[in-house]
Amino acid sequence: MQTLFANCYSLKSLDLSHLDTSNVNSMSYMFAGCISLTSLDLSSFNTSKVESMNYMFDSCTSLESLNLKNFDTSNVVGMSNLFNNCYSLESLDLSSFNTDNAFDMGNIFNNCSSLKSLDLSNFNTSNAALRHNIFTNCSSLQYINLFNYTGEDIFTEISNNSKLSISINDIGQINGGKNSLNDNNVKIDNSAIIDNEKDTSKKISLYTVIGLSIACVMIYMIIKLIFL
Repeated sequence: MQTLFANCYSLKSLDLSHLDTSNVNSMSYMFAGCISLTSLDLSSFNTSKVESMNYMFDSCTSLESLNLKNFDTSNVVGMSNLFNNCYSLESLDLSSFNTDNAFDMGNIFNNCSSLKSLDLSNFNTSNAALRHNIFTNCSSLQYINLFNYTGEDIFTEISNNSKLSISINDIGQINGGKNSLNDNNVKIDNSAIIDNEKDTSKKISLYTVIGLSIACVMIYMIIKLIFL
């Protein structure tokens, strides 16, 4: 399906809910240059065998809504320029993306100048040897979810952004991440860790009270038996 709809300049809408993609191994350039598309729902796509998604949505300049909710990217090696020049996208939920095998992520969000919110909570860039210009010209970014992110520091291009807030579990998961994400202008939110610690403390306190209560009952029963 490589280049299937590429450069369909006047294409404004597509219903692909019944398209069988179960045996497809390349979706590179599939929608590249579809400059009139404003929304695309690919939640029905089976991408379990896809290995290449390079330039898949490149220069979809009018695309405002993109549903990739059920994308299986566990076998994808190439993701370069995946959303390159998607000027109109304001948010992307890529929480379902498995990038363990991704080798090339260069320019993946390049020139997504309207992108405000990005969920990369399960991204792993440990094997991504090519990861240049990932956030170049993402000038509107306000929030990135990196909660379970693992891998390399790919954030140097956006680290000096006073509008940006990042949600992350452990900054130590990012190799070199302290150098860029700890910039004074980036707000790092690890409130989930604090909340988890509070929940854990509450549980420990509850178990302590229960344990003491049981101990008191047992002591009472023993004393009662001794003096009967």
